[in-house]
Amino acid sequence: MITSFLSNTKDTAAMAAFYHQHFGFTALQEQADRIVELLPSAGGPSIMPHPVVQGRKHNQTLVKLIFSARDTARFCARARQHNLVV
Repeated sequence: MITSFLSNTKDTAAMAAFYHQHFGFTALQEQADRIVELLPSAGGPSIMPHPVVQGRKHNQTLVKLIFSARDTARFCARARQHNLVV
């Protein structure tokens, strides 16, 4: 199951404000932590805006999908059966 999207951006605060204003996401950020998690009001995957790393190449990805599994060992065993490298 996809639990969140990590999205590289030049301005995390502007991205958080955009998703709050237009889609009702709530920003969650621990004190003294640079990671912001945008939580949707109706449930579903969160968005984690992340500052673009200096030196990022033009063809590098801007979005990463983050998955979770209830039983990681079982998921990995099943993935290996289907020739997925884990």
